Amino acid sequence: MEVTLGSCTVRDTIDLVIEPQPVVDLGLDITYCTATQHYLEVWNSGAASILWSDGSTGYDLYVDAPDTVWVQASNGQCVASDTIVINLVISGVSVVVDTAICNGFSYTLPDGNVVSADGSYPVTFLTVAGCDSTITTNLTVLAPLASVVDTTVCSGVCIDLPDGISACVDGSYISTIQNTAGCDSTVTTNLTVLAPLASVVDTTVCSGECIDLPDGVSACMDGSYTSTIQNAAGCDSTITTNLTVSPSIDTLVFAEICTGAIYFLPDGSPAPGPGLYTDTLTTAAGCDSIVTTDLSVVAVINASVNATICSGQSYTLPGGGVVSLDGIYSDTLTSVNGCDSVITTTLTVNAAIDTLVVVQICTGAIYFLPDGSPAPGPGPPPATPPPPQGATAPLPPTRGGGPPPPPPRTPPPAADRATPARGGGEAAGRHPPRPPPTAGTGRAPPPPTAPAANAPGGGRGGGGRRTRRPGSPAPGPGIYTDTSPPLPVATASSPST
Repeated sequence: MEVTLGSCTVRDTIDLVIEPQPVVDLGLDITYCTATQHYLEVWNSGAASILWSDGSTGYDLYVDAPDTVWVQASNGQCVASDTIVINLVISGVSVVVDTAICNGFSYTLPDGNVVSADGSYPVTFLTVAGCDSTITTNLTVLAPLASVVDTTVCSGVCIDLPDGISACVDGSYISTIQNTAGCDSTVTTNLTVLAPLASVVDTTVCSGECIDLPDGVSACMDGSYTSTIQNAAGCDSTITTNLTVSPSIDTLVFAEICTGAIYFLPDGSPAPGPGLYTDTLTTAAGCDSIVTTDLSVVAVINASVNATICSGQSYTLPGGGVVSLDGIYSDTLTSVNGCDSVITTTLTVNAAIDTLVVVQICTGAIYFLPDGSPAPGPGPPPATPPPPQGATAPLPPTRGGGPPPPPPRTPPPAADRATPARGGGEAAGRHPPRPPPTAGTGRAPPPPTAPAANAPGGGRGGGGRRTRRPGSPAPGPGIYTDTSPPLPVATASSPST
Protein backbone atom coordinates (compact mmCIF):
# COMPACT_ATOMS: atom_id res chain seq x y z
CA MET A 1 0.00 0.00 0.00
CA GLU A 2 1.40 3.42 -0.93
CA VAL A 3 0.38 6.92 0.17
CA THR A 4 1.86 10.15 -1.43
CA LEU A 5 1.56 13.55 0.12
CA GLY A 6 3.37 16.21 -1.86
CA SER A 7 6.81 15.02 -2.54
CA CYS A 8 6.69 12.42 0.15
CA THR A 9 5.58 8.86 -0.50
CA VAL A 10 4.81 6.20 2.25
CA ARG A 11 4.51 2.49 1.46
CA ASP A 12 3.40 -0.62 3.62
CA THR A 13 2.88 -4.35 2.88
CA ILE A 14 0.53 -6.99 4.57
CA ASP A 15 0.29 -10.76 3.95
CA LEU A 16 -3.41 -12.11 3.93
CA VAL A 17 -3.92 -15.81 4.54
CA ILE A 18 -7.49 -17.29 4.12
CA GLU A 19 -8.03 -20.44 6.25
CA PRO A 20 -10.67 -23.03 5.14
CA GLN A 21 -13.93 -23.27 7.26
CA PRO A 22 -14.03 -26.57 9.19
CA VAL A 23 -16.95 -28.90 8.31
CA VAL A 24 -18.53 -30.98 11.14
CA ASP A 25 -21.53 -33.42 10.67
CA LEU A 26 -22.35 -36.03 13.35
CA GLY A 27 -25.46 -37.20 11.48
CA LEU A 28 -29.13 -37.63 12.53
CA ASP A 29 -30.24 -38.46 16.04
CA ILE A 30 -30.12 -42.21 16.65
CA THR A 31 -32.47 -44.56 18.57
CA TYR A 32 -31.34 -48.14 19.33
CA CYS A 33 -33.67 -51.01 20.35
CA THR A 34 -30.84 -52.74 22.25
CA ALA A 35 -27.75 -51.46 24.03
CA THR A 36 -24.81 -50.96 21.56
CA GLN A 37 -21.73 -48.76 21.06
CA HIS A 38 -21.92 -45.94 18.58
CA TYR A 39 -18.88 -44.48 16.80
CA LEU A 40 -18.62 -40.78 15.98
CA GLU A 41 -15.78 -39.11 13.96
CA VAL A 42 -14.80 -35.77 12.36
CA TRP A 43 -11.66 -36.74 10.36
CA ASN A 44 -12.71 -34.84 7.31
CA SER A 45 -13.51 -31.66 9.11
CA GLY A 46 -10.34 -29.89 7.97
CA ALA A 47 -10.01 -28.50 11.50
CA ALA A 48 -6.73 -27.98 13.23
CA SER A 49 -8.20 -28.77 16.70
CA ILE A 50 -11.24 -30.75 18.00
CA LEU A 51 -13.14 -30.52 21.27
CA TRP A 52 -15.89 -33.06 22.29
CA SER A 53 -18.63 -32.64 24.87
CA ASP A 54 -16.82 -35.05 27.22
CA GLY A 55 -13.64 -32.88 26.95
CA SER A 56 -11.72 -35.15 24.64
CA THR A 57 -9.82 -33.66 21.66
CA GLY A 58 -9.49 -36.58 19.26
CA TYR A 59 -11.00 -36.77 15.85
CA ASP A 60 -13.34 -39.67 16.88
CA LEU A 61 -15.44 -40.76 19.93
CA TYR A 62 -17.18 -43.95 21.06
CA VAL A 63 -20.55 -43.54 22.85
CA ASP A 64 -21.77 -46.50 24.98
CA ALA A 65 -24.92 -45.01 26.52
CA PRO A 66 -27.72 -42.72 25.51
CA ASP A 67 -26.41 -39.21 25.52
CA THR A 68 -26.43 -35.87 23.78
CA VAL A 69 -22.98 -35.38 22.22
CA TRP A 70 -21.57 -32.23 20.67
CA VAL A 71 -18.28 -31.52 18.91
CA GLN A 72 -16.47 -28.26 18.12
CA ALA A 73 -13.88 -28.03 15.32
CA SER A 74 -11.50 -25.04 15.14
CA ASN A 75 -9.16 -23.95 12.39
CA GLY A 76 -7.61 -20.85 13.88
CA GLN A 77 -10.18 -18.18 13.72
CA CYS A 78 -12.81 -20.42 12.11
CA VAL A 79 -14.98 -22.64 14.30
CA ALA A 80 -17.75 -25.20 13.42
CA SER A 81 -19.91 -27.43 15.69
CA ASP A 82 -22.66 -30.15 15.60
CA THR A 83 -24.84 -32.07 18.12
CA ILE A 84 -26.33 -35.58 18.03
CA VAL A 85 -28.85 -37.28 20.36
CA ILE A 86 -28.41 -40.98 20.93
CA ASN A 87 -31.47 -42.83 22.39
CA LEU A 88 -31.60 -46.41 23.66
CA VAL A 89 -35.04 -48.20 23.57
CA ILE A 90 -34.80 -51.29 25.78
CA SER A 91 -38.40 -52.64 24.96
CA GLY A 92 -40.96 -52.16 22.20
CA VAL A 93 -43.40 -49.17 22.19
CA SER A 94 -47.02 -49.83 23.41
CA VAL A 95 -49.72 -47.22 22.70
CA VAL A 96 -53.44 -47.27 23.64
CA VAL A 97 -55.92 -45.25 21.64
CA ASP A 98 -59.56 -44.73 22.84
CA THR A 99 -61.91 -43.61 20.13
CA ALA A 100 -65.64 -43.66 19.34
CA ILE A 101 -67.73 -43.71 16.22
CA CYS A 102 -71.43 -43.20 15.59
CA ASN A 103 -73.67 -46.16 15.00
CA GLY A 104 -73.48 -47.10 11.32
CA PHE A 105 -70.01 -45.68 10.82
CA SER A 106 -66.60 -47.54 10.49
CA TYR A 107 -63.06 -46.96 11.81
CA THR A 108 -59.65 -47.64 10.13
CA LEU A 109 -57.01 -49.17 12.43
CA PRO A 110 -53.28 -48.22 12.21
CA ASP A 111 -52.58 -51.35 10.11
CA GLY A 112 -55.29 -50.34 7.61
CA ASN A 113 -58.02 -52.73 8.73
CA VAL A 114 -61.56 -51.27 8.91
CA VAL A 115 -63.85 -52.10 11.88
CA SER A 116 -67.38 -50.95 12.87
CA ALA A 117 -68.12 -52.78 16.12
CA ASP A 118 -67.24 -52.11 19.74
CA GLY A 119 -63.97 -53.72 20.84
CA SER A 120 -60.21 -53.47 21.48
CA TYR A 121 -58.02 -53.90 18.41
CA PRO A 122 -54.18 -54.36 18.95
CA VAL A 123 -51.77 -53.71 15.98
CA THR A 124 -47.95 -54.49 16.06
CA PHE A 125 -45.43 -52.97 13.59
CA LEU A 126 -41.74 -51.87 13.44
CA THR A 127 -40.69 -48.33 14.23
CA VAL A 128 -38.10 -46.40 12.25
CA ALA A 129 -35.62 -47.60 14.80
CA GLY A 130 -36.46 -51.22 13.95
CA CYS A 131 -38.24 -51.88 17.28
CA ASP A 132 -41.65 -53.54 17.73
CA SER A 133 -44.46 -51.06 18.47
CA THR A 134 -47.98 -52.08 19.59
CA ILE A 135 -50.97 -49.78 19.17
CA THR A 136 -54.21 -50.94 20.89
CA THR A 137 -57.37 -49.21 19.67
CA ASN A 138 -60.39 -49.28 22.06
CA LEU A 139 -63.32 -48.60 19.79
CA THR A 140 -66.78 -47.53 21.12
CA VAL A 141 -69.79 -47.42 18.81
CA LEU A 142 -72.16 -44.73 20.07
CA ALA A 143 -75.83 -45.69 20.06
CA PRO A 144 -78.32 -43.07 18.86
CA LEU A 145 -79.06 -40.64 21.72
CA ALA A 146 -82.66 -39.88 22.70
CA SER A 147 -83.65 -37.41 25.41
CA VAL A 148 -86.88 -35.87 26.66
CA VAL A 149 -87.18 -32.27 27.78
CA ASP A 150 -90.26 -30.97 29.60
CA THR A 151 -90.66 -27.22 29.47
CA THR A 152 -93.36 -24.73 30.35
CA VAL A 153 -94.05 -21.27 28.97
CA CYS A 154 -96.65 -18.61 29.66
CA SER A 155 -99.54 -18.01 27.30
CA GLY A 156 -98.34 -16.01 24.29
CA VAL A 157 -94.68 -17.02 24.72
CA CYS A 158 -92.77 -19.26 22.20
CA ILE A 159 -89.57 -21.33 22.54
CA ASP A 160 -86.85 -22.34 20.04
CA LEU A 161 -86.52 -26.12 19.75
CA PRO A 162 -83.03 -27.76 19.53
CA ASP A 163 -83.30 -27.88 15.72
CA GLY A 164 -84.09 -24.15 15.61
CA ILE A 165 -87.84 -24.45 14.99
CA SER A 166 -90.13 -22.18 17.05
CA ALA A 167 -93.00 -23.71 19.09
CA CYS A 168 -95.83 -21.70 20.71
CA VAL A 169 -98.61 -24.19 21.56
CA ASP A 170 -98.94 -27.28 23.74
CA GLY A 171 -97.48 -30.43 22.23
CA SER A 172 -94.53 -32.84 21.83
CA TYR A 173 -91.86 -31.80 19.33
CA ILE A 174 -89.08 -34.17 18.06
CA SER A 175 -85.78 -32.63 16.95
CA THR A 176 -82.80 -34.52 15.43
CA ILE A 177 -79.39 -32.85 15.90
CA GLN A 178 -75.70 -33.84 16.02
CA ASN A 179 -74.14 -34.27 19.42
CA THR A 180 -70.51 -33.48 20.38
CA ALA A 181 -69.39 -36.82 18.95
CA GLY A 182 -70.96 -35.94 15.62
CA CYS A 183 -73.75 -38.51 15.96
CA ASP A 184 -77.48 -37.97 15.55
CA SER A 185 -79.28 -37.13 18.77
CA THR A 186 -83.08 -37.13 19.07
CA VAL A 187 -84.56 -34.61 21.51
CA THR A 188 -88.30 -34.77 22.34
CA THR A 189 -89.60 -31.50 23.77
CA ASN A 190 -92.89 -31.67 25.69
CA LEU A 191 -94.17 -28.11 25.69
CA THR A 192 -96.86 -26.93 28.11
CA VAL A 193 -98.38 -23.48 27.64
CA LEU A 194 -99.78 -22.13 30.90
CA ALA A 195 -103.16 -20.45 30.66
CA PRO A 196 -103.57 -17.11 32.44
CA LEU A 197 -104.42 -17.73 36.12
CA ALA A 198 -107.41 -16.01 37.74
CA SER A 199 -108.45 -16.40 41.37
CA VAL A 200 -110.95 -14.77 43.73
CA VAL A 201 -110.23 -13.98 47.38
CA ASP A 202 -112.99 -12.95 49.82
CA THR A 203 -111.73 -11.12 52.89
CA THR A 204 -113.24 -9.10 55.71
CA VAL A 205 -111.74 -6.33 57.85
CA CYS A 206 -113.10 -4.24 60.67
CA SER A 207 -114.18 -0.66 60.21
CA GLY A 208 -111.11 1.60 60.08
CA GLU A 209 -108.73 -1.16 58.98
CA CYS A 210 -107.01 -1.60 55.59
CA ILE A 211 -105.39 -4.52 53.75
CA ASP A 212 -102.51 -4.74 51.30
CA LEU A 213 -103.62 -6.23 47.98
CA PRO A 214 -101.35 -8.75 46.17
CA ASP A 215 -99.94 -5.95 43.99
CA GLY A 216 -99.05 -3.89 47.07
CA VAL A 217 -101.91 -1.40 46.80
CA SER A 218 -103.75 -0.61 50.06
CA ALA A 219 -107.57 -1.02 50.21
CA CYS A 220 -109.76 0.30 53.03
CA MET A 221 -113.34 0.28 51.67
CA ASP A 222 -115.86 -2.27 50.47
CA GLY A 223 -115.35 -3.30 46.87
CA SER A 224 -113.75 -5.68 44.37
CA TYR A 225 -110.08 -5.04 43.56
CA THR A 226 -108.20 -6.67 40.66
CA SER A 227 -104.42 -7.22 40.96
CA THR A 228 -102.13 -8.60 38.24
CA ILE A 229 -98.90 -10.21 39.50
CA GLN A 230 -96.41 -12.83 38.33
CA ASN A 231 -96.83 -16.34 39.68
CA ALA A 232 -94.08 -18.85 40.45
CA ALA A 233 -93.82 -19.79 36.76
CA GLY A 234 -93.27 -16.15 35.81
CA CYS A 235 -96.69 -15.81 34.16
CA ASP A 236 -99.32 -13.16 34.80
CA SER A 237 -101.82 -14.07 37.48
CA THR A 238 -105.02 -12.07 38.06
CA ILE A 239 -106.36 -11.98 41.64
CA THR A 240 -109.74 -10.41 42.40
CA THR A 241 -110.09 -9.42 46.04
CA ASN A 242 -113.65 -8.93 47.32
CA LEU A 243 -113.23 -6.76 50.40
CA THR A 244 -115.98 -6.42 53.00
CA VAL A 245 -115.61 -3.85 55.77
CA SER A 246 -117.52 -4.94 58.89
CA PRO A 247 -118.93 -1.95 60.79
CA SER A 248 -118.70 -1.82 64.56
CA ILE A 249 -121.86 -3.30 66.13
CA ASP A 250 -123.76 -1.31 68.79
CA THR A 251 -126.53 -3.29 70.50
CA LEU A 252 -129.02 -2.12 73.15
CA VAL A 253 -130.46 -4.90 75.30
CA PHE A 254 -133.42 -4.38 77.64
CA ALA A 255 -133.36 -7.01 80.37
CA GLU A 256 -135.58 -7.68 83.36
CA ILE A 257 -134.90 -9.92 86.31
CA CYS A 258 -136.93 -10.77 89.38
CA THR A 259 -136.03 -9.48 92.79
CA GLY A 260 -133.21 -11.61 94.19
CA ALA A 261 -132.16 -13.02 90.79
CA ILE A 262 -128.67 -12.53 89.24
CA TYR A 263 -128.17 -11.24 85.71
CA PHE A 264 -124.94 -12.00 83.87
CA LEU A 265 -123.76 -9.32 81.46
CA PRO A 266 -122.47 -10.21 77.95
CA ASP A 267 -118.87 -10.27 79.23
CA GLY A 268 -119.84 -12.93 81.78
CA SER A 269 -119.74 -10.74 84.88
CA PRO A 270 -122.79 -10.46 87.20
CA ALA A 271 -124.62 -7.13 87.25
CA PRO A 272 -124.62 -5.65 90.78
CA GLY A 273 -128.07 -4.16 90.31
CA PRO A 274 -130.36 -2.28 87.92
CA GLY A 275 -128.77 0.24 85.59
CA LEU A 276 -126.97 0.74 82.28
CA TYR A 277 -123.91 -1.43 81.55
CA THR A 278 -121.60 -1.22 78.52
CA ASP A 279 -119.50 -4.20 77.39
CA THR A 280 -117.05 -4.27 74.46
CA LEU A 281 -116.86 -7.74 72.91
CA THR A 282 -115.23 -9.24 69.82
CA THR A 283 -117.36 -10.54 66.94
CA ALA A 284 -116.66 -13.68 64.92
CA ALA A 285 -114.90 -11.44 62.38
CA GLY A 286 -112.62 -10.11 65.13
CA CYS A 287 -114.27 -6.65 65.26
CA ASP A 288 -115.49 -4.70 68.29
CA SER A 289 -119.11 -5.18 69.34
CA ILE A 290 -120.48 -2.77 71.95
CA VAL A 291 -123.44 -4.10 73.93
CA THR A 292 -125.35 -1.72 76.22
CA THR A 293 -127.58 -3.49 78.74
CA ASP A 294 -130.50 -1.64 80.36
CA LEU A 295 -131.26 -3.83 83.36
CA SER A 296 -134.48 -3.54 85.39
CA VAL A 297 -135.40 -5.48 88.51
CA VAL A 298 -139.06 -6.54 88.71
CA ALA A 299 -140.50 -6.62 92.22
CA VAL A 300 -142.81 -9.36 93.46
CA ILE A 301 -146.47 -8.53 92.63
CA ASN A 302 -148.96 -8.75 95.51
CA ALA A 303 -152.65 -8.63 94.60
CA SER A 304 -155.82 -9.02 96.70
CA VAL A 305 -159.10 -10.46 95.47
CA ASN A 306 -162.42 -10.32 97.35
CA ALA A 307 -164.87 -12.96 96.11
CA THR A 308 -168.39 -13.94 97.15
CA ILE A 309 -170.33 -17.08 96.31
CA CYS A 310 -173.64 -18.54 97.36
CA SER A 311 -173.92 -21.46 99.71
CA GLY A 312 -173.48 -24.68 97.80
CA GLN A 313 -171.38 -23.07 95.07
CA SER A 314 -167.63 -23.46 94.58
CA TYR A 315 -164.93 -20.95 93.63
CA THR A 316 -161.82 -21.55 91.51
CA LEU A 317 -158.76 -19.80 92.92
CA PRO A 318 -156.16 -18.15 90.60
CA GLY A 319 -153.86 -21.11 91.19
CA GLY A 320 -156.52 -23.55 89.95
CA GLY A 321 -157.68 -24.84 93.32
CA VAL A 322 -161.46 -25.15 93.92
CA VAL A 323 -162.86 -24.08 97.30
CA SER A 324 -166.39 -23.65 98.68
CA LEU A 325 -165.79 -22.40 102.24
CA ASP A 326 -165.20 -18.98 103.73
CA GLY A 327 -161.55 -18.14 104.15
CA ILE A 328 -158.40 -16.35 102.97
CA TYR A 329 -156.44 -18.22 100.28
CA SER A 330 -152.95 -17.35 99.01
CA ASP A 331 -151.64 -18.40 95.56
CA THR A 332 -148.09 -17.84 94.23
CA LEU A 333 -148.08 -17.65 90.45
CA THR A 334 -145.57 -16.72 87.76
CA SER A 335 -146.16 -13.42 85.99
CA VAL A 336 -145.58 -12.77 82.28
CA ASN A 337 -142.02 -11.66 83.06
CA GLY A 338 -141.34 -14.88 84.98
CA CYS A 339 -141.42 -13.39 88.48
CA ASP A 340 -143.49 -14.46 91.48
CA SER A 341 -146.98 -13.00 91.78
CA VAL A 342 -148.80 -13.53 95.08
CA ILE A 343 -152.62 -13.30 94.93
CA THR A 344 -154.58 -13.32 98.21
CA THR A 345 -158.25 -14.28 97.80
CA THR A 346 -160.77 -13.47 100.53
CA LEU A 347 -163.80 -15.70 99.90
CA THR A 348 -167.21 -15.03 101.40
CA VAL A 349 -169.98 -17.67 101.17
CA ASN A 350 -173.52 -16.21 101.40
CA ALA A 351 -176.11 -18.55 102.96
CA ALA A 352 -179.25 -19.36 100.90
CA ILE A 353 -182.41 -17.30 101.81
CA ASP A 354 -185.71 -19.27 102.12
CA THR A 355 -188.96 -17.23 102.24
CA LEU A 356 -192.45 -18.70 102.61
CA VAL A 357 -195.29 -16.66 101.18
CA VAL A 358 -198.87 -17.86 101.90
CA VAL A 359 -201.28 -16.49 99.29
CA GLN A 360 -205.06 -16.93 98.89
CA ILE A 361 -206.93 -15.96 95.74
CA CYS A 362 -210.54 -16.17 94.75
CA THR A 363 -211.81 -18.69 92.30
CA GLY A 364 -211.22 -17.33 88.81
CA ALA A 365 -208.58 -14.84 89.95
CA ILE A 366 -204.96 -14.87 88.62
CA TYR A 367 -201.95 -14.75 90.87
CA PHE A 368 -198.63 -13.64 89.57
CA LEU A 369 -195.65 -15.34 91.17
CA PRO A 370 -192.51 -13.43 92.26
CA ASP A 371 -190.84 -14.27 88.98
CA GLY A 372 -193.70 -12.51 87.15
CA SER A 373 -195.39 -15.61 85.79
CA PRO A 374 -199.15 -16.27 86.43
CA ALA A 375 -199.98 -19.17 88.73
CA PRO A 376 -202.37 -21.51 86.83
CA GLY A 377 -204.06 -22.70 90.04
CA PRO A 378 -203.54 -24.25 93.52
CA GLY A 379 -201.26 -27.18 93.92
CA PRO A 380 -197.89 -28.30 95.33
CA PRO A 381 -194.63 -27.19 93.59
CA PRO A 382 -192.78 -29.62 91.33
CA ALA A 383 -190.24 -31.83 93.00
CA THR A 384 -186.66 -30.56 93.18
CA PRO A 385 -184.51 -32.69 90.82
CA PRO A 386 -182.02 -34.90 92.68
CA PRO A 387 -178.30 -34.09 92.39
CA PRO A 388 -176.35 -35.79 89.56
CA GLN A 389 -175.28 -39.40 90.09
CA GLY A 390 -172.17 -39.61 92.22
CA ALA A 391 -172.44 -35.98 93.46
CA THR A 392 -173.07 -34.93 97.01
CA ALA A 393 -175.40 -32.08 97.79
CA PRO A 394 -173.32 -29.28 99.33
CA LEU A 395 -173.91 -28.28 102.88
CA PRO A 396 -174.30 -24.54 103.34
CA PRO A 397 -171.29 -23.23 105.26
CA THR A 398 -171.69 -20.74 108.05
CA ARG A 399 -170.15 -17.35 108.22
CA GLY A 400 -168.11 -16.46 111.21
CA GLY A 401 -168.54 -19.89 112.83
CA GLY A 402 -172.30 -19.45 113.64
CA PRO A 403 -174.78 -22.34 113.96
CA PRO A 404 -176.17 -23.98 110.83
CA PRO A 405 -179.65 -23.01 109.56
CA PRO A 406 -182.64 -24.74 111.26
CA PRO A 407 -183.96 -27.98 109.77
CA PRO A 408 -187.19 -28.01 107.72
CA ARG A 409 -190.42 -27.72 109.67
CA THR A 410 -192.77 -30.72 110.19
CA PRO A 411 -195.58 -30.80 107.59
CA PRO A 412 -199.19 -30.19 108.87
CA PRO A 413 -201.62 -33.07 109.59
CA ALA A 414 -203.27 -34.77 106.65
CA ALA A 415 -206.65 -33.30 107.64
CA ASP A 416 -205.31 -29.79 107.02
CA ARG A 417 -203.90 -30.59 103.58
CA ALA A 418 -205.86 -29.86 100.45
CA THR A 419 -208.00 -32.59 99.08
CA PRO A 420 -207.28 -33.59 95.53
CA ALA A 421 -210.16 -32.91 93.16
CA ARG A 422 -211.46 -35.18 90.47
CA GLY A 423 -209.43 -38.20 91.25
CA GLY A 424 -206.06 -36.61 91.98
CA GLY A 425 -205.73 -33.68 89.57
CA GLU A 426 -204.34 -30.24 90.45
CA ALA A 427 -205.12 -28.99 93.99
CA ALA A 428 -208.55 -27.21 93.78
CA GLY A 429 -210.53 -24.77 95.86
CA ARG A 430 -208.45 -22.84 98.34
CA HIS A 431 -205.34 -23.13 100.43
CA PRO A 432 -205.51 -25.16 103.65
CA PRO A 433 -207.07 -23.26 106.56
CA ARG A 434 -204.73 -21.39 108.91
CA PRO A 435 -204.20 -23.22 112.22
CA PRO A 436 -205.58 -21.62 115.38
CA PRO A 437 -203.35 -19.34 117.43
CA THR A 438 -200.93 -20.97 119.79
CA ALA A 439 -202.07 -20.94 123.35
CA GLY A 440 -200.68 -18.04 125.39
CA THR A 441 -199.38 -16.11 122.43
CA GLY A 442 -202.43 -14.89 120.66
CA ARG A 443 -200.56 -15.45 117.35
CA ALA A 444 -200.87 -18.10 114.75
CA PRO A 445 -197.90 -20.41 114.48
CA PRO A 446 -195.64 -19.99 111.45
CA PRO A 447 -196.84 -21.69 108.35
CA PRO A 448 -195.60 -25.20 107.91
CA THR A 449 -192.62 -25.92 105.66
CA ALA A 450 -193.44 -28.07 102.68
CA PRO A 451 -191.78 -31.45 102.76
CA ALA A 452 -189.29 -32.42 100.09
CA ALA A 453 -190.56 -34.16 97.05
CA ASN A 454 -189.39 -37.49 98.38
CA ALA A 455 -190.70 -36.91 101.97
CA PRO A 456 -193.95 -38.42 103.24
CA GLY A 457 -196.94 -36.40 102.20
CA GLY A 458 -194.97 -34.66 99.42
CA GLY A 459 -195.53 -34.76 95.70
CA ARG A 460 -198.31 -33.37 93.59
CA GLY A 461 -201.66 -33.05 95.41
CA GLY A 462 -199.93 -33.47 98.75
CA GLY A 463 -200.39 -29.85 99.84
CA GLY A 464 -196.59 -29.37 100.41
CA ARG A 465 -194.17 -26.60 99.27
CA ARG A 466 -192.75 -26.79 95.78
CA THR A 467 -189.31 -25.52 94.68
CA ARG A 468 -189.43 -23.92 91.28
CA ARG A 469 -186.94 -22.56 88.82
CA PRO A 470 -187.32 -18.88 87.96
CA GLY A 471 -189.66 -18.27 85.02
CA SER A 472 -191.58 -21.57 85.35
CA PRO A 473 -195.47 -21.42 85.45
CA ALA A 474 -197.29 -22.43 88.66
CA PRO A 475 -199.46 -25.47 87.89
CA GLY A 476 -202.22 -24.35 90.33
CA PRO A 477 -202.93 -23.26 93.90
CA GLY A 478 -200.28 -24.29 96.37
CA ILE A 479 -196.97 -23.29 97.97
CA TYR A 480 -194.13 -22.36 95.52
CA THR A 481 -190.47 -21.61 96.23
CA ASP A 482 -188.51 -19.39 93.85
CA THR A 483 -184.72 -19.21 93.97
CA SER A 484 -183.45 -15.70 93.41
CA PRO A 485 -180.41 -15.12 91.13
CA PRO A 486 -177.05 -15.48 92.92
CA LEU A 487 -175.26 -12.49 94.29
CA PRO A 488 -172.17 -11.10 92.52
CA VAL A 489 -169.35 -13.64 92.77
CA ALA A 490 -166.09 -11.72 93.13
CA THR A 491 -164.54 -8.28 93.32
CA ALA A 492 -160.78 -7.71 93.02
CA SER A 493 -158.72 -4.93 94.59
CA SER A 494 -155.77 -3.25 92.88
CA PRO A 495 -152.50 -5.20 93.08
CA SER A 496 -149.90 -3.92 95.48
CA THR A 497 -146.19 -4.45 95.38
